[in-house]
Amino acid sequence: MLALPHVRGLFQRWADTILYDICPITGCEDTGLFGCFCCHDSVISFCNICKAGEGQGLSMSIIKSLFANIKPSVNVGVLYNIGSTLGKFLEKCGLLTVYLPQMTFATVVFHLYVHNWPCQLQFNPQHNNGWGLNDGEGLQSASVVEEGGSDVA
Repeated sequence: MLALPHVRGLFQRWADTILYDICPITGCEDTGLFGCFCCHDSVISFCNICKAGEGQGLSMSIIKSLFANIKPSVNVGVLYNIGSTLGKFLEKCGLLTVYLPQMTFATVVFHLYVHNWPCQLQFNPQHNNGWGLNDGEGLQSASVVEEGGSDVA
């Protein structure tokens, strides 16, 4: 809990570096990055979410791309700061329905504490089967490495 402001600062600097080094557009505002990592925290892909409300269409494109490149029998854990609503959204709108049975949704640990208690339990990867020790810190680690520092636990 004490490291949270530090993590936010690292993430923001990393996001700013990626955005402005790759796409130096004046007035371009980022609301976040959606990263796709394997269970070993290696980056598979990133999606720059630059709309208010963290437009779910961009995160869906990464999920769809991932499923296009893996075996049909593979189960995928979606660890996302709005993981508590993304599954319901996909189901309600009839999107990616062919992949929904293979997906499990959770909310990243450093974002989870802003949710109410039942949501924390339902979507916390540490309280659900199949997540192992994954807790969403892969993006934090990637941001530290990008900054040139050493990895922090």
